[in-house]
Amino acid sequence: MLDKDKPIPKNLDIVNFGSVHGRFAFEYEEDEHGYNFAMSPQSLSYDSRILKEYISHISENGIVIIPYRFVCLHCWIIPMIQGMQSIILS
Repeated sequence: MLDKDKPIPKNLDIVNFGSVHGRFAFEYEEDEHGYNFAMSPQSLSYDSRILKEYISHISENGIVIIPYRFVCLHCWIIPMIQGMQSIILS
C-alpha cells in the first residue's frame, strides 16, 4: 500500500486504486511488479491525482484497476473515469 516512507517501484505491470475495497482486495508478491495505491478513505478524485503523480511508474502495457462499489452514481463516476483515461492516454 502507499507508504510515504518507501519509494514507489518503477515498471509496474499492475496497480490498483480505490478505497477500502481496493485496499484489502489486492495483495501483490514482490516478483509480480504490482502495487496497491488504495487507501481508506479515498475518493475517485484522489485516485486521479495519485495516478497522475505516478503514471510514469506504470509500464506501457500496465493494467490499472479502479474498484468501486456499485452504488456510485453513474452521472458522477463516468466523468471521473473519462478524466483518468485522459491521464493514462496522454
